[in-house]
Amino acid sequence: MVRIDGDGWKEALGEYGRTRDALYQGRVPRPKAEGVTIKDACNAYRTSKLRLLEAGELSPRTFADSQPARIVTTELRRHAGTLDTPNPRRAKS
Repeated sequence: MVRIDGDGWKEALGEYGRTRDALYQGRVPRPKAEGVTIKDACNAYRTSKLRLLEAGELSPRTFADSQPARIVTTELRRHAGTLDTPNPRRAKS
């Protein structure tokens, strides 16, 4: 067997490595994301806020309040109209 230059074996191996677990578990692999993902944007935002905290330009409380997970979940709940809805799991019976 003779390998041909540019046959894409490295890309194929990378794709297999990315989708292997899902395939073995019988799930459909997630499509490869193109461009900036929400995770990438949140990580960049968090890193910028962490740098401000380390420089003393941001208080620890403001840093904690500006975490992407808190912001995203709050906005999702607000959009879904559940922000002011009590959690039924926490309701006393």
